[in-house]
Amino acid sequence: MKKINTIIIALCLIMQFIQAAPITPDSIYIYKGNAITFSQKISNVDSIKLNTALDGIKLFQNNVVLSENLFTDVDSISFTGSYPVITNSLGRQVCGVVGGTMPVKFDVTLPNSKTLQSLKLKFNGGADINYTSGTEVSLDIPADIAASITLNLVVTATTTDNKVSVLTVPCSIVKNMYIYGKGTVSKFNTGYAMSMTQDVSNKNVFTFKTYIEAAGDGFRCFAGNITMNNWDKIVDSTFVWGAQAGKMVQDQLSFATNTTAGYKIISFNPTTQEYTISDDLSVPGIAEEAGMYAQVNNLQYNMGAGWTGANWNFIQFNAFPDNVHRFYVDVKNGGGGWDQAFFGLAAQNSGNWGTMYSLKPGGGWYYSNNGFAGTLEKVYSWAANGQLSEKGSIPSGTKCRMVVDTYLMQVGWATIDNYSYPGPTN
Repeated sequence: MKKINTIIIALCLIMQFIQAAPITPDSIYIYKGNAITFSQKISNVDSIKLNTALDGIKLFQNNVVLSENLFTDVDSISFTGSYPVITNSLGRQVCGVVGGTMPVKFDVTLPNSKTLQSLKLKFNGGADINYTSGTEVSLDIPADIAASITLNLVVTATTTDNKVSVLTVPCSIVKNMYIYGKGTVSKFNTGYAMSMTQDVSNKNVFTFKTYIEAAGDGFRCFAGNITMNNWDKIVDSTFVWGAQAGKMVQDQLSFATNTTAGYKIISFNPTTQEYTISDDLSVPGIAEEAGMYAQVNNLQYNMGAGWTGANWNFIQFNAFPDNVHRFYVDVKNGGGGWDQAFFGLAAQNSGNWGTMYSLKPGGGWYYSNNGFAGTLEKVYSWAANGQLSEKGSIPSGTKCRMVVDTYLMQVGWATIDNYSYPGPTN
């Protein structure tokens, strides 16, 4: 029993054994309570798989099941063997950033009397990298990877008597990070999620400036691509992060909502899952524009005297409370077929010349479908000004809001239920 106790591997390591393939144990021990109920030498076995309930075991040879569900109603299963065991000990998902790095950490456990000859990493079929067990290192991720993708990292441990174990680890490789949620002008429209900026000094970090309108307005990040199909947005959210215990964890459905009102800089490092929300201290106190106007069509607006129909009128936006850079207007979609609204933004209430806030370069209409968010640029003629044309399926009479921020140079358009502050117009 003393010998057995020296070679027992704790139950908490079982899943690590499952990852390491092949496993060719010399002996297997089955425990019920504190008693060994089975002990037998196993030979000619390539791998062993356990289910999570520990009530069954399968033995494989050349990917063929030799036997399965050998044992039931057990408390733990332990192995001894002559092969090294590789453990992914990073403690979080393995993730890298295109043009940045990917942190990794592995531990190797050796059987009694065994000596490790080599431990090597191979990323995406590249060259072998010599590695020291138990150290955290950062692997460079090539800048020419075209899109967010899952690639494999292969870890190979070899003993001096040529016993080889291989662990293959899927790695999330991130490119093109987006952000959306109530704490952004995108609101909950993933098709118009805003691009985050990759930090030039730390390529693993992505940042985004936003204005939190009301405390608790949240956000979520995803990596992938957004493409256009006619007027519909096609979202490929390859990896999605939501908030959990102060980190951003893949596949979480929650939003980061530990926010206060005001201009913020959001930073997110997917390789460490850490994010920060800090005050933006570079906001000027002087307004860029005294007001904001839009030439609108096919909708109704309310300037305090009831809803009024607009037919290519210039209307003035409301000033945002306590923010000289932000303007908003509530409208009702007017119907009239497919075109349900039209906006052309300007810093003045008339004329073909002056300061325009264009939705896209080159002028012309930008066709959106049931929502919009994007960046703005200044132009100085109506011909160069890009305008928004809503061509979605929002029912006639639906209340919507447009928000323009002349500091962030951002614009958002969404149904009124996405906004809580300032309160929606009745």
